[in-house]
Amino acid sequence: VHGNIIENNRGYGGIAGGRPGSNLISENIIKNNGDVKVDEYGNVYDFRFGISVAGSSNIIVGSTITNHSKGIWMSFSDNIIYHNNFISNTNQVSIKEGETNTWDDGCPSGGNYWSDYTLRYPDAQELEIQAYGTHHTTLMHTIKTGILS
Repeated sequence: VHGNIIENNRGYGGIAGGRPGSNLISENIIKNNGDVKVDEYGNVYDFRFGISVAGSSNIIVGSTITNHSKGIWMSFSDNIIYHNNFISNTNQVSIKEGETNTWDDGCPSGGNYWSDYTLRYPDAQELEIQAYGTHHTTLMHTIKTGILS
């Protein structure tokens, strides 16, 4: 999935990549997608996600994910996520506990931009090496993605 503007879709959110994985999701703008649904028993389900992947070996790069309850939702390990802008998502990332993924392209290339990073880490430097419960480089300014060039 490359070079799309995915905005204001209802239903189950922005981009969904299912099993077995090995999806390349790159240079997309993903904004304001999904719905909150209530079933006949009164159970509330929040489907406001930007990207949902349920497999391994996915690469998510160069996208801007804005204004969702979950910026990215993942349920498997071994995914690579870098050079993305995570802006104003209630939960920037939601990952099944115990899953490990790669969140950067190494120094000096860097990882991802997180709009709430300086709120969570007020003493952060220009290029920080820890955030969101894992070790990776964090970019302190938004990244210009290909679709915006």
